[in-house]
Parts: sequence; C-alpha cells; structure tokens
Amino acid sequence: MVRMSGQERLEKVRDYVLAHGTVRTEELSTEFNVSLMTVHRDLERLAQEGWLRRVHGGASAERSVLFESNIRFRALENPDLKARVARLAADTVQPGQAVLLDDSTTGLAVARELLARGEPWTAITNANHVVHAIAGQPSVDLIVLGGLYHPSADACFGGNTVAMLSSLYADVAFMSTSAVTLGQCFHQVPDSIAIKRAMLTSAERSVLLIDHSKLSKHALHRFASVSEFDAVVVDDGIGAEELAGLRDCLDEVYVAADEVS
Repeated sequence: MVRMSGQERLEKVRDYVLAHGTVRTEELSTEFNVSLMTVHRDLERLAQEGWLRRVHGGASAERSVLFESNIRFRALENPDLKARVARLAADTVQPGQAVLLDDSTTGLAVARELLARGEPWTAITNANHVVHAIAGQPSVDLIVLGGLYHPSADACFGGNTVAMLSSLYADVAFMSTSAVTLGQCFHQVPDSIAIKRAMLTSAERSVLLIDHSKLSKHALHRFASVSEFDAVVVDDGIGAEELAGLRDCLDEVYVAADEVS
C-alpha cells in the first residue's frame, strides 16, 4: 500500500467533504486510515483556508449564516435552476454590451450562456472561474478585476478590486446573493459584499439573479435591498407569496420557466 503524503491526504479529505457535504471525524478517520487527532488537524487547516467549517463531531462544506460554501460545492447546488435563470438573464443582453459578473455560480452560468450564443460582448469580472470559462474566446472582450485572491471563492476581493470597478461603467451587472429575507439581500462574506456594492454603482442596470432556494436561507450580513436593483430573475419554483413579496419591492420581476421540448 502506497502511503500518502500529508498534503495529498489533506487534498483528499477536502475533496471528500466537498463531495459529501457534511461528514463526521470518525468517518474520515476510517476512510483515510489515520487517527482522530490527525483528522482534527486536517480539518482545522482546511477550515482556516476557507474550504469548510467545523461542526460538532465533524465538518461541513454546506453554507451557514456565517459560512459561505466553497465555489466547488456551490457549483453542485441547483445547477438546473441556475441555468434556467441564466438563460432568461442572457436574453436581456444586447450584442456588444459590457456585462459585469460577480463571483456567483449563477453569474458563471450567465457567462456560459452568453458564450454559447456566439454574439460579441465584453465581460468584466473578479471571478477566476468566469475568466477560465471565457478566456480566449473570439466573441468576448475580457476585463479581469484584480485584487487579493481568495481560493475558496476562486475570486479577487479588496480595495484594488473596488478601485478598478470605480473606473468602469458597464451596461448591466448580474449579481447573486446567499439569501433574500424580507426584501433584503444577505451574504456571509464582507469582502464579497464590498465588491457587490461597488458593482451596483458601476453599471447602468443591475439585475439580481436568484433561484427560489435563496428565499428560505439566511446569512449574517446585509448586502442590499431588493429595491436597489433594477430587476430580479428567479426560477418558477418560487411560491406565490414569495413572488408577491419580490413584486412589492420592484416592478421588474422575471420568472424563468423550464424549457418545454
């Protein structure tokens, strides 16, 4: 049996938690044939790096009020709903327009949708996963917002990112958030909030992209009122009462229905 190095084991523990969502320390100890003390050390390091959060008896990659899930875990959540929202959002973009995209996985879905249509557009983003999805494509002019790189979000944040945003003005900004409660948008990560706030003022039109699950979640930090956006796009899984609540906040609420073949 080939013995793994500490770094190899750490990466495998990380991937195991991301794949399973929530795991117990005993499960990890058995899976990787190491002591509970070793598992605790690995989980502490991964928590410090922002890959997961410690919970009683184990670890979780799932979001909480204080913890935003890693980008790899978020990409697995509701991909069909995000694609549905992204298609409707992309319908509002005209050829040649400049589009701001945040570090959300729904923003990534919009980028992929626009790319698939083959029309010219300019992408402006702080998200490395968006950059990798569209870099080098002839139909896209790409502006990358630099700053302090956060591995768990695979994006750049900080003062330099905000400064770059302040020198630009896009046609439309597409953003998402972790939770929407009583007409307010909330997020777990203050650094991400600062970028989203800057994007709100760096575009002619701002659009909030959410799947209906965001309406039943909670996060600690208020990001913006729904009414600060020009429009909201949500999937058709939203309830009638929740939809009425959004429409109380602003006039433009678009519901993305599943495509019927």
